[in-house]
Amino acid sequence: MTRNRRLKAFPAFVLLNIIFGTAFAGLAVSAANATEGDGTPVVTETPVPTETTAPDTTTDGSTANESTPVTTVPAHPRATRPVRSVSGDITKNDDGSVDVAWADGDRDNTDPNYDLFADLVFHVSNTENLSYQVVDVTWVNGVTSPQGEFSRNYVQIMQCWDDGSGTAKPENCQWGAPSSALSSIAGNNAAGRGLIENEDAAQSYADGFRIPPPRTNPNLRQFAVPFVSVDGKRDFNVLSFFDSTLTNEITGAPTANDGTGSQPFEVHTSLEAPHLGCGAVQPGGAVQDCWLVIVPRGEYNTAGIRYTDNIGSRLNSSPLSASNWADRIEIPLTFKSVVSGCAIGAEEQGIVGNEIVGPAFSSWQAFLCRDSAVFGFSQIGDSEARRQIVSELDSAARLAIVSDPLDDTTAGTATLEYAPVAQSATVIAFNINYLLGSNSDIFDKNGTLVTDLTLNARLVAKMLTQSYRNDVPDGDNQLYLRSNPRSLNHDPEFLALNPEFNDFVGYIEPAGLLTALGNSDAYSAVWKWIRADEDALAFISGTEDEWGMKVNPYYEALGIDADTTLDSFPKADQSTFREYSYIPDPGYSSFELRPYVLDMAESALKVLRADPGSKIYWDETRNPAAFISQGAQPLGRRFMLGVTDFASAQRLGLSVAHLVNFGGHAVAPSEDSIAAGIAEFTDSEVSGVSVFNPKMTGSNSYPLASIDYAVVNVCAASDAQLRDYATLLDFVAGDGQHIGSAYGDLPDGYVPLSDADREATRAISKALTSEVKSPECAEHVTTIDTTTTDSTLLPPVVDADGPGIVDTPLVNVAAGETPRDPSSAAKFAILSALCFGIPSIAAGRVLVRKGMDLPT
Repeated sequence: MTRNRRLKAFPAFVLLNIIFGTAFAGLAVSAANATEGDGTPVVTETPVPTETTAPDTTTDGSTANESTPVTTVPAHPRATRPVRSVSGDITKNDDGSVDVAWADGDRDNTDPNYDLFADLVFHVSNTENLSYQVVDVTWVNGVTSPQGEFSRNYVQIMQCWDDGSGTAKPENCQWGAPSSALSSIAGNNAAGRGLIENEDAAQSYADGFRIPPPRTNPNLRQFAVPFVSVDGKRDFNVLSFFDSTLTNEITGAPTANDGTGSQPFEVHTSLEAPHLGCGAVQPGGAVQDCWLVIVPRGEYNTAGIRYTDNIGSRLNSSPLSASNWADRIEIPLTFKSVVSGCAIGAEEQGIVGNEIVGPAFSSWQAFLCRDSAVFGFSQIGDSEARRQIVSELDSAARLAIVSDPLDDTTAGTATLEYAPVAQSATVIAFNINYLLGSNSDIFDKNGTLVTDLTLNARLVAKMLTQSYRNDVPDGDNQLYLRSNPRSLNHDPEFLALNPEFNDFVGYIEPAGLLTALGNSDAYSAVWKWIRADEDALAFISGTEDEWGMKVNPYYEALGIDADTTLDSFPKADQSTFREYSYIPDPGYSSFELRPYVLDMAESALKVLRADPGSKIYWDETRNPAAFISQGAQPLGRRFMLGVTDFASAQRLGLSVAHLVNFGGHAVAPSEDSIAAGIAEFTDSEVSGVSVFNPKMTGSNSYPLASIDYAVVNVCAASDAQLRDYATLLDFVAGDGQHIGSAYGDLPDGYVPLSDADREATRAISKALTSEVKSPECAEHVTTIDTTTTDSTLLPPVVDADGPGIVDTPLVNVAAGETPRDPSSAAKFAILSALCFGIPSIAAGRVLVRKGMDLPT
């Protein structure tokens, strides 16, 4: 009986599948017809991920500190952004910067801090079309901050997401995760989100601000401003969203003796701070905007109590508390979309290269993938890149970006073409605050940023060889360093080049020189510059300088004075140190005291954040116990240096040192000085490729300039790779040399190629196209059997409309599709086949079985 029911139901099943199959077949035909016409592919926009915004946090009695979603509100268009807010009139300058005076806002003249803030004027270097970068916040007419602590008269800065209400909200701000070192020199709650009940008459202490009490003490009354993320999650514990290593908040920026202040501020996009969402695309297509909020702190707490009457003689209230928040300046920030437009999951054309070209390639990649191939860039060392493009592995990239060409042994019989693509430089970036003695003639600079620094090759060699005592574990007690200065700013050679540092207080010292792990032609150039200098070479060979300082013997034993292949920054000192007997042997080593960074980009970031990453503090509370870092150096007491690339330093607004070249000239990197340095490069054995010359003598030749080349393994590359590489090089030689902030532009820190180099790159592009059209490599020549009727063996047809464009007659390129992405017609045809085929197979099996059961 059951069997008969199944048989009766089966025709309906077959009929239903045939209907669906026919429908999909029709769609397949429609899709195929849609591809007919002039044969020009149409690019279809890829759907982009969206972010939602949350409404104002209320105080309606919500007590949960869980991440509770909040109802979303419609995306707000940028046209509604205020030109004047509580902050007052915002003056926009031609260079993209803005100025705003505190007193122009809606201020309460009974505020006890009113006279302290009345003349403050803030300047922000850039507020529009932002990405992950640094903007400079400066101010004038402030009141001098005390040295070494944040007790009064300082500035707090934060970034907040915009909910479309026309003003910044404290609950939307990334604030309240300072490092332990910073919070220890600020007053109670001044670095956090905590509130003291009834401390601020203007502040609400309704249930929305009450931290849910523990079950063991339900009557406990603690208050704070919760954080509400852009997607509506609400939590009193900001560690659910960010911590001291992720936040960009400025706990306190000091005002110098002359009433001025300067603070670089690290702007976060939704990639660095997804809980803020800045730059993410919202429903409706608008890009999420944000706010820059500046809260000046004077000498009075929210209750009008002067700082001297508080415990520790410090300001003790949060900047998010209502009275302090009313003193804020808020400035609108607009962002570029963080969505590049590259199709998710699209096949990539692999490219490898060094870190100097990384920022430029990221910009080119984001632009080119909209209309051509998706180029996947893998950052590796130059030596590895040179080996990879001649590798026999099928998966190896066939285009690498390197500084030096392949030697004959590595190149073997490969056919290689070199095209200039980018010019930049290796730099030493720094972040140093003036911290001067009271008798200094330049005491007015106290608390401001040092912007001028000069280093020669021997000073850099001293830092790279851990020859200062504070760069070695327990260095003050290491006999082999006893004649050496404690740090760079105690070295007479450094002070002769930088006389202002004679007035620095003695306890301020640099945390070494940050260097990256790995190898690079850029690192090799640093050592070549050092060895080319007579004094520096003598020092690393073991000769004392004029003041009796000697190289760390661990490095003398390495023979770095004669090692012309050195392309990394070794940490050779083997000393260890444990301060207390309960710390297990061997204590910490050089790798904990002066750890490596990942790459040049991270070096720049660490310099900006003044975070050396030193892990030399033993924490027994950890499981297991371990050495930990105490975080960033306090604002106002920073002394950081790092080897990085010029583009990363520019993006993060870092100052960079003048370096003394072989001719004795101290030169800072700039477009002109980098071009002058490259003009002194020497010809290599490879035609058209210039290589680094450490003996530059020009008065404006920057000694660590660099030029990178795209090297293509022509015969090992496929036709598809050659076509894509030609497209890339053609773009790089043209629009890709424009300096700007848009996708496709060269970022600041690069120097456009000369006209001659652009022509050389275009010539290589044409050569790659020619190889596709008229192959010379045996690997690209296919023997065709003209007697076969199999059209898959037919050669490609060259499109006469443009060079390098090849139409394959067997592949219909539908709108928004490529041969690597099956066409819509193919997809629907497959569905049609499945819908017809599956029921037919099933029906056949059932009918056969039924036939076997029929009587004869």
